[in-house]
Amino acid sequence: MFLLDTNIIIAYLKGNHAIKDKIISNIEEIAVSALVIAELNYGAKSSQYPEKNLISQEQCFFLPMRDRARV
Repeated sequence: MFLLDTNIIIAYLKGNHAIKDKIISNIEEIAVSALVIAELNYGAKSSQYPEKNLISQEQCFFLPMRDRARV
C-alpha cells in the first residue's frame, strides 16, 4: 500500500507525468489520509484560484470519508 502525502497529490494535480504513471500503475494500492485531504481543501480554498483548484481536486479519485477517521 502507498500512503500519498500532500506534495505528491499536488504534483499529480499539476500534471507531473512520472507521478501520474506511478499512481495509475498502482491505483489499487493507493491511499490518502484524512489529514492530506484537509490540507488540500485548505490550500485550494486559500489559493489565488480556489474554484479551479477545488475542481481539480474533485477530479481526483478520492473516496468519501466515513463519519469517523480510524487509525
